[in-house]
Amino acid sequence: MNNLRLLILAFVAVFIASSCTIEHTIDHNKDMSGTNTVIIDYGEVMEQMGGLMGDTEGAEKDLDVADGLGDMEESFAGVDGVDNIQMINKPAEKRMGFAFDFKDTKAFNKAMSNYMGDENSSKKKKAPKNYVQKKKALILNFAAQDLSSLTESMGDPLMLSMLGMFDYELTVKLPVSIKSINNPLYTLSEDRKSLRAAVSLEELSSGSEDLSVKIKW
Repeated sequence: MNNLRLLILAFVAVFIASSCTIEHTIDHNKDMSGTNTVIIDYGEVMEQMGGLMGDTEGAEKDLDVADGLGDMEESFAGVDGVDNIQMINKPAEKRMGFAFDFKDTKAFNKAMSNYMGDENSSKKKKAPKNYVQKKKALILNFAAQDLSSLTESMGDPLMLSMLGMFDYELTVKLPVSIKSINNPLYTLSEDRKSLRAAVSLEELSSGSEDLSVKIKW
């Protein structure tokens, strides 16, 4: 089963009248190794549910994501060049997700391929090159077809419509000053060492918004 689908199913009980934020950060070192972190912040959902129900104790008890996190940890384990794998589950802070260190782009691509794929993804000979490093450039590919495994695995229009409840925020940090980017959806930080974009996951998966970008320095 698709690992992101497991997360969505875990939240179905509370994603009725609100949304949550998926914060994805790719932080690079000088040798272009780095740390990849994905955090789901569902605090706003719980606040609104508390207003409707008087309290959120029952809903939070139902929000058991241990199995989903365990499956994700297995998808990263054993990938050459990936270590320091962390599963994040902080009910008090209303945050959950994962983080791992990657040695290079090959390791990053393989780990994220396993995460976005299904149980058969490990059988592929090569991971897709959604993340490519050049001499003085970094290319990220977020074409709609790259998310087809996610949308197809949801299986029905109701599950697909739930994508609109997720806001996706991507931040890419580099150890050098960025010269240019070729996608207007991104904004550069004042020191030009990071860029950020925010879209709904539904827009990203449908192809109405594309976060593909070439970063030059």
